[in-house]
This record gives sequence, C-alpha cells and structure tokens, in this order.
Amino acid sequence: MLTRRQIVGNLAYKDNLEKKRKQITKEEDLEKKRKDILKSINENKRKDIIKKVSFIAISFGVSFFVVFRSDKLFSMQSSLNEVNDQINMYQKSNDSLNIEILMQNDLNKIESIAIEKLNMTDVDISSKKIINNVNDYFDAQPVKKAGLFDIIKDFFQKF
Repeated sequence: MLTRRQIVGNLAYKDNLEKKRKQITKEEDLEKKRKDILKSINENKRKDIIKKVSFIAISFGVSFFVVFRSDKLFSMQSSLNEVNDQINMYQKSNDSLNIEILMQNDLNKIESIAIEKLNMTDVDISSKKIINNVNDYFDAQPVKKAGLFDIIKDFFQKF
C-alpha cells in the first residue's frame, strides 16, 4: 500500500523495502540484546541464589560438626569426672585402711594376740640362731694390673 509520503504529485514511489528491513533487523537486534541482558540478569540472580544457598548449607554443616564434637567432648569430660570421683573415693578408702593397718601394727599388740589366740610362746635368747648369709653376687671383678709383658702378649694375640 502506498502512503502519502510515497505519493508526490502524480508520481508514486516504490516502498523503500531496504529501509524497512534495516529497521526490522535493528528492532530484532535490540530485542535479542534485551533478551540476552534479561537472560544474563536471571543467570546472575540464579548464581547469587546458589551461592547463598551453598553458603547456608556449608555454615549449617560446619555448625553441626562443631556441635557434634562439643557434645563428644562434653560427654568425655563428664565420664572423666566420674572416673576421677571414683579414684578419689578409692584413695580415701585406701588412706583409711592404711591408718587402720598402722593402728593394728603395734608390736606389743601383735605379741599379745600371738600369745593369747595362737598359743605361741616367747623364744629364749639361747635358742635363737642368727644367720648372716649376705652374698653379693654383683660385686665388681677385681681389676688385674697389666704389666708390659701382658700388654705385648695381648697385642700379638689379637693378630
């Protein structure tokens, strides 16, 4: 169809198709650029969301690990405290038993119990025999003084 611009007087001009094609291609290029820009913006938003979600997941994992290890340490500490309490209790009972042994370890008391309950008698000094059998098996061997002849003899025996 011809428009007024294309009709001048009694002359009719052809439509300028190349101009229209250029305009359409420019519009298409602008539309493509707009779509590409929107696509890149959406991709950047997606990447940002993925980064945030991964950061949250990693933070959750690290915090879970820290809490888990803290719980382990706390339970180990409580069991250590229980063991230390038991050790202290046994040490106290051991100390009281040592005190009781020291109280019972009186020689006069032991002698009176031996005579009364076990019907033992006191030994006379004349019937006592004292044996002093102390042998030191780990004495150092006596060192021989080596003379000149012994040194020469040892030297030739080595070869």
